[in-house]
Amino acid sequence: MLAAFAARLVSIFAVSFVLRPDEIFQNLEPAHRLVTGYGVVTWEWRAGLRSWLMPEFYAAIMRLSADLGLGHAANVVHCVLAGLSLGLVGIAMAAGRKVAGPAGAALCAVAIAFWPDCILYGPRTLAEAQGGELLSAGVLLAGLWLRGSRGRAQAVAIGFLLALSVMVRLQYLPGAALAVLWCAAARPAAIPFLLAGALPALVLEGLVDWHASGVPFAPLWVNFHINYVQHRADVFGTQSILFYPFVLARGWGALTIPLVAGLVWGARSMRLELAAALAVVLTHSVIPHKEASFVFGAVPLLVVVAAAGVARQWQRIDRANMRLNAACGAMALACILALLSSYRVDRLENVPYLHAMHIAARTRDICGVGQFNPGFGDWMDSGGYTTLDRPIPLYFARTARELGAMAPGFDLLIAPDDTRPQLPSSYVPVSCWRKICVLRRTGGCRETAAPQISAELAAWGQ
Repeated sequence: MLAAFAARLVSIFAVSFVLRPDEIFQNLEPAHRLVTGYGVVTWEWRAGLRSWLMPEFYAAIMRLSADLGLGHAANVVHCVLAGLSLGLVGIAMAAGRKVAGPAGAALCAVAIAFWPDCILYGPRTLAEAQGGELLSAGVLLAGLWLRGSRGRAQAVAIGFLLALSVMVRLQYLPGAALAVLWCAAARPAAIPFLLAGALPALVLEGLVDWHASGVPFAPLWVNFHINYVQHRADVFGTQSILFYPFVLARGWGALTIPLVAGLVWGARSMRLELAAALAVVLTHSVIPHKEASFVFGAVPLLVVVAAAGVARQWQRIDRANMRLNAACGAMALACILALLSSYRVDRLENVPYLHAMHIAARTRDICGVGQFNPGFGDWMDSGGYTTLDRPIPLYFARTARELGAMAPGFDLLIAPDDTRPQLPSSYVPVSCWRKICVLRRTGGCRETAAPQISAELAAWGQ
C-alpha cells in the first residue's frame, strides 16, 4: 500500500496534467468557486445536471489546505484522493486471499497498486474515477461477504458504497444494482441491512441537492433527460459499440494478453465481480457518446478477477510460492512500462497549457489573462481559475479580430508560438515551452465589452 501511494504521488507531482477537462470544470472549478467566490461556470452547471456532492467535498479539502498555508491547491485534493484509493488496494488483497490464498492476495494487491488506470484515475476528481473506486470497492466487498461470514455490518457497508457510487456517477447504476440484487438473492435476510447502508448516501445526496436547488435528486433526473432523452452529449462525438474493448486494449498493450487469460481462469471463482464489470462496459457501449474514462469502474474489477485467476494457476506450478515475489515484481514493472508508454499522450497532451497558466499564476501584478488559438478547446486545458487562483478576468479568442476586441481587458497572453505574427506588437514573450508562449504587455487593463470565458461558455452551451 505504501508503494501504491508512492506511485500515485509520482503521477501527481512528476508532471502537472489533466486527463479530461471535466475533472476541472465539473469538479475542482465549482469547488474553487465555493471557497473563493469566483470560477468558470460551464453550461452543465447552468442547466442543473451536475450534483454539488463531490465539489462540496473537494471544497472542504481546499479550505483545510488554505488554513494550512498551502493555498487552494488542486494537488492537495489529488493527494487526499490518492490516500483514499488505497482502500481499494486493501479490499483487492482481501478478495484475492479469499479466492486464491497468499498468491491471490499478493497478485491482486500488486495489480491494483500498479495497474496504469488505477494509478492515473485514483487521484483524479473525475466523477467516473471516484464513482468507479466506490463501485469497485462495493462489488469486491460484496464478493467477500458472499464467500465469508456475511456479517450485518459488512452488508451495511456494501449498500453504502454502491449507493454512493451511483450518487457520484449515475451511469454506474447497472453495475451497482446487479451487485445488490445478487447479494439479496443469495441472502434475502440481508436486504434490510443493504438498504440501511444505502440510506445515508441517498439522504446525503438529497440534502445537498435540496440545499443547492430546492429539489432533492434534481441533478440525476436532469442529467438523464438532457443526455439520454435530448441526446445533448452526442454533440461531443459518438463512437462504435465496440469502442471500449479496442480503446482499453490499446492502452493496456501487452498487458491485455495475461489479463484476458486471467479472466478466463478466474471467471468461475469471481462471477459477481466479472458480471458487474461487464454490466458497466455493456451499458456504456450502447450509449452513443463515449470516453475511455467512462468505464473506469469496471477496470479494477476486471483486474482483480484476472489477477486471482493467474494466482490460482500460479499455485499449481509453484506450491511453495518460491517465485511469487518475482511474479509480483514482473507484474508491477509491466504495469509501469504500460503507463509510461501507452498512456503517455493522456498524461502529456495538455501539459504546455497548464504550464503556461502556472506561470500566469506565479506572475505578480497582472490584471487579466487572455488565451489565443484558432482551434477551439485549448482554454479548457489550462485549468481555469483552479490553476490561476486569482480573481482577474479570463478571455479566450479564436481570431485576430476577437483578440483585438478583448486585448484591453488583459495584460498577459497565452498563445501558440506560430501565432505570434497575428499578435499585437505590444506583447513581449516571457516564456515559451513546447510551442506554447506566455507574453506580456505593459499599461494595465481597462473594462471591455468583449465576453469573458464564463459568458462565452453560457452562449456556447445553449
